[in-house]
Amino acid sequence: MDLSIICPTYKRQNLMLRSSNFFYGKDFKVIYIDGSDSESDLMKNKDKNIEYYHIRGSYKERIKFGISKVKTKYISIIGDDDFFDVDGIEKCLDFLDNNDEYVSCSGTCIHFLKKNKTLLFNPLLRNLLDNLKSDNLEERLFEKFSNYETSHFYAITRTDIYKKSFDFIESLNFDFFGMEEYLHQFILLTNGRCKVLPNLFFLRSAEDIPNFWNRSNSSQIISFDYWWKDPDETFYFEKNKLCNNLQSFLEDKISLKTIHDVFETFLEFHNKRYKKKHPLLKHKFLNPYKKLISRDKKIKIYSFIKSFQSIIKYPKNNYLNKVDFKKLLLSKKIKFNENEFNKFVNSVEYQT
Repeated sequence: MDLSIICPTYKRQNLMLRSSNFFYGKDFKVIYIDGSDSESDLMKNKDKNIEYYHIRGSYKERIKFGISKVKTKYISIIGDDDFFDVDGIEKCLDFLDNNDEYVSCSGTCIHFLKKNKTLLFNPLLRNLLDNLKSDNLEERLFEKFSNYETSHFYAITRTDIYKKSFDFIESLNFDFFGMEEYLHQFILLTNGRCKVLPNLFFLRSAEDIPNFWNRSNSSQIISFDYWWKDPDETFYFEKNKLCNNLQSFLEDKISLKTIHDVFETFLEFHNKRYKKKHPLLKHKFLNPYKKLISRDKKIKIYSFIKSFQSIIKYPKNNYLNKVDFKKLLLSKKIKFNENEFNKFVNSVEYQT
């Protein structure tokens, strides 16, 4: 397969080893960039399709290094605790090879966790309707950000477009939680259509604390909605700079007003989703104490709340065993290769 997958990791070498054992010997390259304090002796001995690099740098620096090693037509990124269904990868590559107007392709995402050495699966199937096929650029953007999913951030993507996207994101001298994800998908949609196939594709872990807590060189995490709507207007000039730089990078394909409106639409959807599910987790609780809390502490508290929402998003008691979950996939007409699915289950259940 003409594909390379980048996997950044930080202080979770046990998960990296589990991931590499699963992908070992597959017909595509997986590049691990480890920012831990010391390198992994077990990973150094990997060969075939596995590449391992110990790079003590920021998340962006490690991603940049990984991209520099990619020579294939297609690229993707994955977390150290997540997996791709191999049959789903093949279906995505075949689709992109035969549809030049599409820049990325993914499939259905599921969540899993391990309980008593047995895998359980969340019945909430994501990304099913996230097909962005309109010929109109603005329609694609508003359709995406008014019903946002991460489906195209982890998609199989044409490498030339992925590199251009990352180069732009890396050039920005500010940061907020989700910046790479939001901007990458924004840029993808300005370059073409994005496809989600009715195939099992992304197997996302709900076992551990999300990896953003494990990024090196991150003293604080600022959520995008705080950064965009900061009541103190600390980030006002950064927000304007982002919109102006994005418009320039996109060669004036869309107006500044459209860029601004797309992000406003995204925040409206994002806040409705979380307030509906978790009405008590609102940043308004800070208002009575606004004068007593420093700006830095306010940012950290607010960002923790938003991050905590993502952790409790999928209640653990809603998970199904693999037999019932297969029945659910069939009932929802989600295509999957049973042999490949069983390989994933067996591989993860027998590893720590």
